[in-house]
Amino acid sequence: MATQDPWSTMRLMMDEMDRWAKTGLARRGQELADALGYLPLDVAESEDSYTLTAELPGVSMDSVTVNVEDNVITISGSKPAPEDTANVKYHRLERPYGNFQRSLALPRSVDPEQVTATYRDGVLTIKIGKRAEAKPKRIDIQSAE
Repeated sequence: MATQDPWSTMRLMMDEMDRWAKTGLARRGQELADALGYLPLDVAESEDSYTLTAELPGVSMDSVTVNVEDNVITISGSKPAPEDTANVKYHRLERPYGNFQRSLALPRSVDPEQVTATYRDGVLTIKIGKRAEAKPKRIDIQSAE
């Protein structure tokens, strides 16, 4: 009875991981994210606020919703598929269509009353202000003499 070398299984797994790295694991991950309706976001922080930015090409402003509830911000919407496809044969469909949603837990330092959202040229920008007590405060040092 032949036994399988456990190291050969490990080498096969490592070879497969190398192949993924060489062929673009990030690209495969993005394809999966697109298929799941995932919305990529940039998140930046300044002294007085956080800024979230999302690119939404082909999505109308009216089909995007931004909600803040229980210190969680949720961005959702829908990108319509092409309408006239009855006489069209697609060879590849790489642009995602359909519903998308993304939720992020917000830090306790944000003020949910200070949220603004703007939409221009397919880019959604959300600015979330920080609470006054969360902003850095310089403390003057007094002489003890």
